[in-house]
Amino acid sequence: MSQPVYHYLDIGRLGRGEVVRLFMRDAGIQFQDIRYAFDDTWQTTSKSLKEKGISPTGKLPVLEYEGKFLSQHVPILRYLSREIGSYDGKSSYEKYIVDAVSDLYIDWRSQWVPALKKVTEQYKDVFVPNYYNLLSRYYSENGGPFLLGKEITYADFA
Repeated sequence: MSQPVYHYLDIGRLGRGEVVRLFMRDAGIQFQDIRYAFDDTWQTTSKSLKEKGISPTGKLPVLEYEGKFLSQHVPILRYLSREIGSYDGKSSYEKYIVDAVSDLYIDWRSQWVPALKKVTEQYKDVFVPNYYNLLSRYYSENGGPFLLGKEITYADFA
């Protein structure tokens, strides 16, 4: 695997991009780490990343690998897992389970981010318990501690 370049915000251990950095370290993937300030210069930097073709949306994270720019943290995790042939399950069914749980995470995150500003009763009393019940169902099927039992997957990082 050639050395990828990882573009992300300089926000310490915060943000969805940190799961990609953690994943690459766990997998032993050497990468160049480029961080961008998340301050009053971010709007200009975001526009520049978009203009240069580094980020189609002007958002991060982005993984630059073999001449391609991969965006969105969960698809990056999926891509890397499949590229290195690990962290993804062995059978088609295991791969399905990993994809299903990572998609549940994406659904959860789309509700969680707005709840950071204002938690609604619907979110707290309906959405969150339903999400945790679904996760519990998937995680209890293989005896843990990971989704597929003893083998960690990219979904476990998210």
